[in-house]
Amino acid sequence: MAFGQIKKVEIKGIVCALPDNCIRTEEHIKQFDWETLTRVKEQTGVEQTYRVKGKQTISDLCCSAADRLIEKLQWERKSIGAIVLTTHAFDYGRPSTTSILQKRLSLPMSCMTLDINLGCSGFIYGMAVLGSLMENMDIERAILMCGDMSSRAVRPNNTTNLLFGDVGAAIALEKDSVANSMHFLLNSDGSRYKTIFMEGNGYRHPESENAYVEMEGIDVFAFSTIEIPKSIEEFMDKTRYQNEDFDLIALHQANTSIVQRIIKKCKFDKEKVPIVISRYGNTNSSSIPLTIADTLWTKVKRTNLHILAVGFGIGLSWGVSDLYIRQEAVMEIIHVNSYYDDIMDK
Repeated sequence: MAFGQIKKVEIKGIVCALPDNCIRTEEHIKQFDWETLTRVKEQTGVEQTYRVKGKQTISDLCCSAADRLIEKLQWERKSIGAIVLTTHAFDYGRPSTTSILQKRLSLPMSCMTLDINLGCSGFIYGMAVLGSLMENMDIERAILMCGDMSSRAVRPNNTTNLLFGDVGAAIALEKDSVANSMHFLLNSDGSRYKTIFMEGNGYRHPESENAYVEMEGIDVFAFSTIEIPKSIEEFMDKTRYQNEDFDLIALHQANTSIVQRIIKKCKFDKEKVPIVISRYGNTNSSSIPLTIADTLWTKVKRTNLHILAVGFGIGLSWGVSDLYIRQEAVMEIIHVNSYYDDIMDK
């Protein structure tokens, strides 16, 4: 069973980066009629999204977020021992995107790099993997980066496309002897891998021209509203936590209906469960850190918060975790309009 805890590792900072390109849902009027746009807004709760444009990629957003994070923390770059990126939107077929991010961030050769090919559960899995590495290796400081570009992975003429936004997040982790333990419960169900599926862009069907994600909406809704509450209950049983033990509950922002159904089934206090999807859309693996950043940076003023974080999606994969975050660790949400020009790289 994939349940355990990570000790003496603390979140020291979170920075999220938005593309400098905000699109209101009604601006998609060229692709969809007004009735369709109105219906989608009502069903998903998405009023606007931020989307990359031109050559900008998710690594540009994550790199900017990580750069700002390092500056804010005043970390020496040579002290960073690992970077991990959770995404499906890699810059190249080869090599790993974190290899290029190591260069762009001017990190030392002693810094290990790792890409994790996961979507909406990526933050929980990434925290578990990176935290475990730090606990068991000589890594004092590390950065987890999360983000995706599902706005380009879903067909432009499919209403599902209206749901997604592009956001990059960077989370700084550091060993700390007095840090509260973080608990993790991780699950997957590969028997349902075609529930969210892209046939093309791989080696199994090189002849396929279908390079867009196909999603079984009804099955996704059923999975999210049945399996996730069950896993939350299991997590509570194993940790012996109660709902009232948490100051904030950060659910993956799949869509408003799914989030509200989970709140109801788990009997969460609505005041503790922020819903930010109206302003950002479904932002995949950056959804949880963005929800935390949006809430703590602008609204909640507390010294140290105990957070229940829940991510779920493609794979199918899902995870539940509890985190402690100090108010000052949530630094800012920035806007980015630049991209990395690799034309001069040899």
